Amino acid sequence: MLLLVLLIGSHGMAIAVTSKSGSMPLYLVENSHRQTILVPIKLPISKLAVHEKTAHLPLAHKIERLSLMPVAENCIFDLVIDHTSDDHPWFQESNSSKTNPKRDWYFWRPPQYKNGTRYPPNNWAGYNGESAWTYDEHTGEYYLGIFSPVQIDLNWENADVRNAIYQDALRFWLDAGIDGFRIDVVSYYSKTPELPNFPADDDGFYPGIQFYVNGPHEHQYLQEMNRKVLSQYETLTVGEYANSTTNMTIMQDYVGAHRRELNTIFYFNMVAVFRNGYEPLAFNLSAWRETIAFNDAIGDPATGDGWNTVFLENHDLPRSVSSFGDETAEYRAQSAKLLSMFISTMSGTLFLYQGQELV
Repeated sequence: MLLLVLLIGSHGMAIAVTSKSGSMPLYLVENSHRQTILVPIKLPISKLAVHEKTAHLPLAHKIERLSLMPVAENCIFDLVIDHTSDDHPWFQESNSSKTNPKRDWYFWRPPQYKNGTRYPPNNWAGYNGESAWTYDEHTGEYYLGIFSPVQIDLNWENADVRNAIYQDALRFWLDAGIDGFRIDVVSYYSKTPELPNFPADDDGFYPGIQFYVNGPHEHQYLQEMNRKVLSQYETLTVGEYANSTTNMTIMQDYVGAHRRELNTIFYFNMVAVFRNGYEPLAFNLSAWRETIAFNDAIGDPATGDGWNTVFLENHDLPRSVSSFGDETAEYRAQSAKLLSMFISTMSGTLFLYQGQELV
């Protein structure tokens, strides 16, 4: 069976065209502009029709609703439910006053003062290196946006938030005819209660990843989402675990079939082994071998009943030829072909980034 994956969201990627049976992996398609789908196989793309535009769709600001006519046997969308934009109607209500019913749908905290100077509620750094908190002059409080000041973290501790996500995002698209989701930053939903400071003795900002990745209720939320929504449809879910770990228990907790959370996961060890953030590191054959072995083991029946993905590129990463091969004119094609053969031999569902199929 063919699976077509489309990106419809504020952050993330389109996923794949692949064999649902797992016997014949084909191509991932990621849309670099996050609107147009390119499929490097012959499919009747003209049958995918846009028939309605809306100003605001739940959790997808100003996007197009699709009439899902068959372009492939299955189609899944990007699902961004860790945060909303700052102009989303939910946040606009939350931001309107401290007494608004949706105030607790996000993380709002009063400032702290040191020697008369205003500081954010804690010392977490956002992905921009500055504070993860943004001050709102209107209500005199800070709101949390770990990825960006305009991508505001939803408060998953609030059951009303979770139920609204299940209804307005998941059911909305599943009832429209799609077959599942690539779930953005799936490990970020549960925060440590009280949002504690990163231990430090100065006034700097620090990554507080231990306080908002794999949080205390993370798996409770994913199991609830599966029980209340996903299990009632025939779906495929691919979670983005946008971090690295060598803890197999963590991986199996997300993808173990008996856990009833996710079908599989984008796990970043393979693509992070030779880089520190966006800075390249020297090639290390031993580390490469260990990473490959760990990646293969995720889907090994001897390890558990989970399943993994295989990929070397996405919208956040340099091209694999640049990272793992030689991008000069003399060796680029050979490098690309070698990497293609390499990932085709690994255990897991194969995903390719838009353009990776070109030599």
